[in-house]
Amino acid sequence: MERGTLFAGYTIERLLGTGGMGAVYLAEHPRLNRRIAIKVLGHGLSLDSKARNAFEREATVAARLEHPNIVSVYDRSGPQDPVLWLSMKYVASGDAIGLLEAEPGGLNPARALRLIQGAAAALDFAHEQGVLHRDVKPANLLVERDAAGRETALLTDFGIARTLDDTVTLSGMAATFAYAAPERFHGSTVDHRADIYSLGCTLFQLLTGRTPFPRGDQAAVIAAHLGAPPAPSERSAPRTARRHRRGDRDRHGETPGGPIRHLRRPRLRGEPCLRDRRAE
Repeated sequence: MERGTLFAGYTIERLLGTGGMGAVYLAEHPRLNRRIAIKVLGHGLSLDSKARNAFEREATVAARLEHPNIVSVYDRSGPQDPVLWLSMKYVASGDAIGLLEAEPGGLNPARALRLIQGAAAALDFAHEQGVLHRDVKPANLLVERDAAGRETALLTDFGIARTLDDTVTLSGMAATFAYAAPERFHGSTVDHRADIYSLGCTLFQLLTGRTPFPRGDQAAVIAAHLGAPPAPSERSAPRTARRHRRGDRDRHGETPGGPIRHLRRPRLRGEPCLRDRRAE
């Protein structure tokens, strides 16, 4: 959509980005004089009645998730809208992928842990409400900065992955393969532990600059998730170790190991995960 286009009552300013599920635009609210982000899903999903029903159900649930580390959902498409869309809080600083583009060898460990701590708090809250994310990855981890430059991580896209998973086959599974838990590939029941696994893959990439299992094709990535140990990159691991030995402080004044004792792990409940059962 071009600048100035009216869409669902909002005025489009510019395209923010595109992905496999659609496009995100910066827009202005017509009455509140506030900038918002609009995610418009692809036409293929909009024309699928099952996808529409799933989207409306999941988007309604996601809109109820009010938490400091979750991107607020303001509005969504209705039954008569020709395409599926969500309007959300606009986070000007971008996502964690943008941080890695600036630091391709991986973030300072203290910085990475603060971001993951925020994402873990968001997942903890959502899981308590019975909501799974299903597509945790750096691209869905937005980074908001306050006037003092302090960073806060916000998870976005709750419910969207479930909508896609209800309408596609495994080969088109919504969760990005690089971060998907092993049980996603077995057709097993997926619960909150799959989100935690994806969060671990996200932390791995924030620390090393690469995904845990870089492979040449999807089949090889799946096989690696099912049985191969991840290995840090040769470049990032020594740099991280050097920081710990020197006791460096990052630009926010914290040593790399400082926040780790405060990192609240999402609670684990129920049976051991699929990988744990195989190891027993």
